[in-house]
Amino acid sequence: SSGINAEWPLRPGTIDWAHDRIIKLIQLYEKKSVLWNPSNPEYFHRDIRNMVYDDLVRELNITNLTVNETKRKLENLRSYFRRETKKLQDHERKTGEKLHSKWPYYESLQFIHEFMSVKNEGGSENGVVKVKHMVRSSYLPTMNVKSE
Repeated sequence: SSGINAEWPLRPGTIDWAHDRIIKLIQLYEKKSVLWNPSNPEYFHRDIRNMVYDDLVRELNITNLTVNETKRKLENLRSYFRRETKKLQDHERKTGEKLHSKWPYYESLQFIHEFMSVKNEGGSENGVVKVKHMVRSSYLPTMNVKSE
C-alpha cells in the first residue's frame, strides 16, 4: 500500500507508514492505555510497558518493524498533535474563532489530549496531567483500584 508521501522514495529498511497503518497504530495505541495514561497503575513499570510495545508491534504485523521505530512514530504523532492543538488554541484565543484541524489523525488522537500539556507563548505549561480514573491492565495481577 502507498503512503501519504508516496512520491518520496523510501530509504532501504524504512517502514512505509501508509495511512491505514497509521490508523491501525493509533487504534492499538488507544487500547493500550499503559503506554499513554499515567493513571494506569502500570504506566510507570518500564518492563510492562516494553511488553505492551512488543505486543503492539506484533499486532501491527508490519515486516521489519521494530519497537524503536514504533515508539519514534508514536512520538512524532504526539508531537504533531501537540503542535496542532496549540495552533488551534492560539487561533481561538486570538480571534475567538474555533478552527477544526485538517490533519487526518487529529480526531483519532483526541484520547491523549487530557494527558498532554501544551506550552503557551511564554514557554510555561498550560495545564497539567489530569488523573480522572484508574485503569486496571491485564499485565499485573488483580489489585484493588479505586476510581475518583
